[in-house]
Amino acid sequence: MCAQNLTRTEHDRPSAVRSIASVLDGLPKAEIERLAVEIILENRRRLDHAQTLFDRLETIASTGEDRGGLERLRRDYILAQLRLSSLHDIVSAMIDALGYVPDLPAGPSQSPDIPDLD
Repeated sequence: MCAQNLTRTEHDRPSAVRSIASVLDGLPKAEIERLAVEIILENRRRLDHAQTLFDRLETIASTGEDRGGLERLRRDYILAQLRLSSLHDIVSAMIDALGYVPDLPAGPSQSPDIPDLD
């Protein structure tokens, strides 16, 4: 059995990742690192937000209470998952560009809460 070559060429990368890489191209590593830290912290905030929405859905499901907001809550949760998924591509591209995961500040992020994007 032959071992497969798992190395991806630039052309094999998803277009979103190529687009992100082109935005980062030519930036100094220090700037990419600063951006990466911000993006990773944003990813954490969005993950927390998605978890909060999921917990609210679970609470409604377990209690059977629905005050008319269940469909909106499901929609918000799906949107949160989609936004989080797209941010994962950005985080991955940033880390690829750096070649390492940057050091992150300890504790909760000091950035503002996630804005309502509706």
